Amino acid sequence: MTIESLRLDQPSVDGTVEAEPLLANLPQVLLIDTLVRQAYFTVPAGPNEGTEAFRIYYELHGRGPRRVVFIGGFGMGLVGWENQIRYFAAQPGYQVLVLDSRGAGWSDTPSGLYTTKTMAHDVLGLLDHVGWTADVHVVGVSLGGMVAQEMAVEGDLGRFASLTFVSTTPGRRWFPLSTSCHFVRLMITQDPREKLRLAQGLMFPTFWLDQPCKELEGHPQLVGRVRTNLDFIREGGLDRGRFTRLQTFNGFLAQLSASLRHWASAEQLQPLRDHPRVRCLILTGTDDRMIPCADSLLLASHLRAPTLVFPGSGHVLPLEQTRRFNAVLDRQFSGADVIGV
Repeated sequence: MTIESLRLDQPSVDGTVEAEPLLANLPQVLLIDTLVRQAYFTVPAGPNEGTEAFRIYYELHGRGPRRVVFIGGFGMGLVGWENQIRYFAAQPGYQVLVLDSRGAGWSDTPSGLYTTKTMAHDVLGLLDHVGWTADVHVVGVSLGGMVAQEMAVEGDLGRFASLTFVSTTPGRRWFPLSTSCHFVRLMITQDPREKLRLAQGLMFPTFWLDQPCKELEGHPQLVGRVRTNLDFIREGGLDRGRFTRLQTFNGFLAQLSASLRHWASAEQLQPLRDHPRVRCLILTGTDDRMIPCADSLLLASHLRAPTLVFPGSGHVLPLEQTRRFNAVLDRQFSGADVIGV
């Protein structure tokens, strides 16, 4: 395994300087053999981005010509994409970019409330930084899907090959009361196990949690510890928690503000809808308690995009439906038909 060692005095692709990689500070399990680079990208202070510079932590995996950036949801660190990193970056045709959004994971938590527009500028700046200016495939889940919408509105559509919006909304929808109560409890507890217990009730259907786990491929450390999907979520979440940091109270509020204030109208999305080359795709679950399926269908109507509905599935399709989710994305990135996968 060859990993680029970018030190404080070594310029990166665009001439800026990256922080030293975090390899020495993270558990060895994280160093899967697809890792090429892990470093910080500094978002400069500016009138549209806030008054302070801050750092975004990111990783590059694989060296293939087909480029995919995965953007996580509310409070989600890049470790949440582990199954997708292992699947795609292991293939010779792919290179994968994953990041911790501002206010989550190893990235900084700049002061103030965030918007999906400024978070989109973070990702667009990072894409420029790593030299991804064309043929980029974008996958965003939940809040990450809202950020991806803003990337299409704010950025050059010629940069993108496809955009896949997972369990997301064009905006102006408040959470149901029961979901809001869960959020308050998530916000005030700092116990990792209690956070997991509260989160799993929001993210996954109860009947799925009770089913035998069939997703242990690539997770040998969980063999013998896992019987049901609930075990998989609990034990896997605790394992992944060693690779990231708990979201701070400020980060929680700032990202929540971004998700609640997001709005992308049909008119704003029309250039993406009418683009002759960029492929759009909507993925959603029928039992999503966080962002109801109807919200994703509304986004699909704005974009007139093909939509795959996962019957009985909840909010976190990349984890709950890993095999089908990855297979659908593989076909989306290759330009093949995804309906019926």
